Amino acid sequence: MERRRAERTHPQALVIVQRSALADGFGDLLAARGRLPGVEVVDSDYYDAGPDQALIRGPWRDLVAALTNPVVAQAARYLADQVMATGRTLHWRGHNHLLAEDVLDDQ
Repeated sequence: MERRRAERTHPQALVIVQRSALADGFGDLLAARGRLPGVEVVDSDYYDAGPDQALIRGPWRDLVAALTNPVVAQAARYLADQVMATGRTLHWRGHNHLLAEDVLDDQ
């Protein structure tokens, strides 16, 4: 039996951001999707982030490129500030603290 190789051969990454900040910065989520090549922008339901959230995912290099966009970085900052103000989250051990520091320090 032959196994099909997965289409995605590069490491994938994701970040959850404040949906309203992303939509406000780009005009709406459809515009955000058009301005962020290589990544997918979808609604998210991460347990600890509340209702105002969106998930950006894709190959890690494309996600890093998306995070260089000031609108995306600000939307990540807003959600991180909100979630971190509540204390530890359900999946806190899986968070990339170095990435969060880089994004939050670049204010």
